[in-house]
Formats: sequence, structure tokens, C-alpha cells
Amino acid sequence: MLDAVHTRPDGPTAERVLVVAVDGPRPEIQELASNRWVDLLVLQHHTVGVTLTHEAWDEGKLRSKASVRHQTVDPSLLTAAAIRLVNEASPVRMQSLRCLVQQPEKAPEVVEALLGAFASYSVLVFDDVPYNGSILRLENRADRCFVPNDAALKEWDAKHTIRAEVGTPPDEGPLGCLLGTATKSEPNVRSADGTHRVLLISYFGPPTTLVSVQRLRYWHETLGAVAEERGQSVHVEWLTATVAGEDNPRLHAVPDPSDYLASKTRLQLLEMQSLKLPTIGVSWGEAVAEELRSWEQHFDTVVISIGPFGYANLGEVVKDLWGARVILDFRDPYGGDARMGFTLDRRTWVNQHERRAIRSADVVVSVNDRCLEVIGPGIEVPRAAINNGFDPAAIAAARATGTTHERDDDLIRFIYCGTIFRHLPVERVLDALSATRHRLLHVGRDQSASQALAHHVVGQRLGFVSDKVELNKILLGADAGIVRVGGEATTATTKIFDYIGCDLDVVVVTDGAPRSGAIHQMTEGLQGIYWVRNEPEALAEFFDTYRPSRSQRPQRDLFSRRAQTELLLDLIINDDGN
Repeated sequence: MLDAVHTRPDGPTAERVLVVAVDGPRPEIQELASNRWVDLLVLQHHTVGVTLTHEAWDEGKLRSKASVRHQTVDPSLLTAAAIRLVNEASPVRMQSLRCLVQQPEKAPEVVEALLGAFASYSVLVFDDVPYNGSILRLENRADRCFVPNDAALKEWDAKHTIRAEVGTPPDEGPLGCLLGTATKSEPNVRSADGTHRVLLISYFGPPTTLVSVQRLRYWHETLGAVAEERGQSVHVEWLTATVAGEDNPRLHAVPDPSDYLASKTRLQLLEMQSLKLPTIGVSWGEAVAEELRSWEQHFDTVVISIGPFGYANLGEVVKDLWGARVILDFRDPYGGDARMGFTLDRRTWVNQHERRAIRSADVVVSVNDRCLEVIGPGIEVPRAAINNGFDPAAIAAARATGTTHERDDDLIRFIYCGTIFRHLPVERVLDALSATRHRLLHVGRDQSASQALAHHVVGQRLGFVSDKVELNKILLGADAGIVRVGGEATTATTKIFDYIGCDLDVVVVTDGAPRSGAIHQMTEGLQGIYWVRNEPEALAEFFDTYRPSRSQRPQRDLFSRRAQTELLLDLIINDDGN
């Protein structure tokens, strides 16, 4: 039932913004509305159902008000109701409003759908900082995220992939950036005739801190320069769902509209939801296909980097549009990933989806040969291993400025670089170390249940370090790097490249058989690689006798990102020079 107040017939008089408040105190908007039209949506949950209220404010005065009550919290229905309420006050073009959302964590799926319908620019103001799949998608499509204080920021940084801010002054906080005059730059999609045009496609992009993004960022920044050194002309663009980084040169952002606003992929979403499969990327793939059809410029090669895996079939789209050469970049396997624990019916569906995507590809790429073996087995398609590698420029810069940790003692310093995963704890490693001889530094996030490293006498947590030069300075101050694996044959890890680049010994602590799987295949024959079973006796014996070698490996440069990028360039530029 609608409860309406009078509606101003001539509509907004100035810039129009949307404010969404979820289950919290209604924001003071009189001042905000003093010289603009403000649409206020208030979402109030009840024991059963939810009430959605819309208020239209102009010149500091309430012009109209209407409410609707739903018995179920359905994002699609609520978004449809919001569109109707906003348009009844004054018609608005979809995806045209600057949006401010207060407490999006209280209804992230609803907020995701609302932003997909209304937002051209969005600012999220969190009161709490939980982390889940819907929050991940929500922060990835936001232009700015704010948290209430420094303590919340520290907790946010330990979990999330997008940086948040603490902003209290009006001109520096959420309202300031919402009403800022900055406009998004138009990305450059043109290049000179005769240039081989490459498009990278990935769900996550800068400024997210994911390893997969670091890999793509290096390709984006250096492929053209590497090609030029070889007398070839390559122009690279990047298309991603991460909105916060779209002002980067040659980068396009297409926000994920959310599953609830998808139409052409609705059947696929229903199938995946019925099987309880993750759907991230499906609705985005639909939005990307629509976006690409509007581009005037074509691309010769498209590198589709997955996961998530919901948009893997975009190869069919770019083949149809441009006849492009398609390189499918699987950083991890999909159906063949032993860590996923799929049931038979889930794995059957996933395998069919994966195989369809692979059939539209000219080349399948992954980080090692073991992964390539389990990706679409039996399909005849060229395959190539292209790993992440270390960044030689960042290591050189770190060496030039000296290490962060000066060595004023005889302690042997081990470092664990990256996330400590819940299923791969390091308690036994900590207990095997000696307080008088060893230290274990951790750089990254800790998802383990015990958080043992933070409280152990030999442990030192340095937190997440986003600056790669600073990270390498810390690595250069250590003697050996720890790699923790479960024993799956396909498992690899990017941290091992940074260890090799900084000339550290590598200690692989495994729940499986030592000297097996992808890591052994990659490092066999290298000096300073040690394998240890994750058992108290084996660990104690190893650490009691270990002495650092700190020798530079002759093969080091083969593990650099530059060397791996040259392999990718070979796949992009065919032998015939086209």
C-alpha cells in the first residue's frame, strides 16, 4: 500500500543524488538538498518483511513521500518498487545518479541491486566491516568506501580487497566525494593503424590487492614496451568490474549490475543457484557483452582471465564481434580443482560450462603444467604455462634503499608472505622454532582460526603491505621463505617467485608427499629448496639443523614477470607476424 504526500510536478531543479539508508537513523539531508534534488530511500527491516520509503527533497524541503511494505526481502522486488517510487516523484534515467549508501552491510544484496539500477557513481559508508561474497561484489563496484574509525579500517584491511577510508571533515568524507566535481575520464580505445590490439578482461582490477590483479597489471603496463623492444606494435586495454580504478590509463570499468538485474543469463543463474554454485561474474558477463557491442574499435586478441568463472563464455562474444584470437587465462582450474570439493552434480555442471568456454578459445593458459592437465581434459586446444613471476623493478628498488630490518643479531629469520589460510595453519611450524635462534615474520592476512602467529613468542605480524618495494625490503631482510601447501598436485603459489627473486631459501611445508606436484615440477633442480612434512618431529629436525644458504640462483631471471610476459607475447603475436 502506498502512502503519498504531494508531488512537485516540475521535478528536480539541479543536480540529483540518491541517498540510501539501511536500518539506521535517517540522515539529515536538508542541507544536502539546499541546492539539489535528493531522493532518499529508507529501508527498514521488520520481524517479518521490510518497508521501503522514498522521500523527494528539493531546496531543503520535503516535496513528496511514499512507502511500500513487502513481506519478503527480495532484492529484485524491492529494486522494482524503488524504481517506481523514484519515477513517480520525478522520472529519472537509470544508472544516472550519484549514490550515497549508509550501512550497506545490513542488506548488501539489496544495495547491490539498487546501485545496479540507479548509480553512475557510488559511495558506501560502512558502520561494521563484515566480509562475505555479496560485500565483495558490492565494494568492487563502489567508487569509494568509508569506515567509521581507524580500528575499523585495520579490521577492513585484514579481510577486504579494496582499500577503505576514514573521512570525517565534510569536504574530505563521504559527502565531499559524492558531490565532487571530478568526472570520470573517457578511456582511450583507439590506436594507430597496424597495431595489434589486445584487450584484457578480468572481474577484479586495480586497486584491488589480489595476486591475479598484480599479474594482469604487469601485462597491462609492460606488454606494449616488451613488444616495442622486439620491433612489434601492441596496444593493450583492460576491462574490469572494479570501478574504483577506472581513472587508470587504458582501463575501462563496467560495474556488475548484480544477479537480480540480469535478464539474458537468468536461466544460467537459476541453474547455478539450484546447485548452490557461486554465481559471481555471471551478471557481469552479460553487462560486458552489452558494453562491447557498443564499442566502435575492434581487438585482435582478447585475454579473458578467470576466476571467478561466471563470464568464461565471453570468448564466444568477442569471436562473434571481431573474430578475435581468444586466450583463456585460468589462474586456477575450475572443474578439475581438487580443493573445491564439488559434488558429482555440481562438478558435472561446472565441467560442461568450462568445456563450452574452452571450445571458443584459441589458447588455454594457466600457471603450471599440472593445472593445464586438469582444465578441460580431452579438448584439443593449444595450452601454455605462464606463471606470475617476481617484479624485478620492485626488487631492484628495494635493494637500492636497503632492507627494512637491520640485522643486529644472529637470529635466523623466516618469512611467510601472503594469506595464512584457515585450512593451512602454521601452528606446528611455530612450535618447531626456537625462541633463541629463530623468528617467523608474517606479511599478509591471517584467516586461521587460532591467530596463533600473533601471540607466539617467535612470531611477528607485520600486517598487509601493499607497496611492493616495501614488501621486497622486508623479504630482503629474511633468510628463508615459508610456503604452506596441502599436497594437491595443482597447487602453486606466487610468493615462491618473490622468494626466488630476493635470493631466499624456500621451505615448503606440506601435508602431502614431499617433492611432488606443481611446485616441485617448477623448482626441481634449483638450489635452496627444502621440503618438510607438516609433522612435529620432521619440522623440529629440519629447523634444528637448517642453516641459510642465501645464494643467487643462476636461473633466477627465468622466474621474473618479464620472462613470463614474453611468453604471453609469443602467444599474442603469431609466428607469421599477424
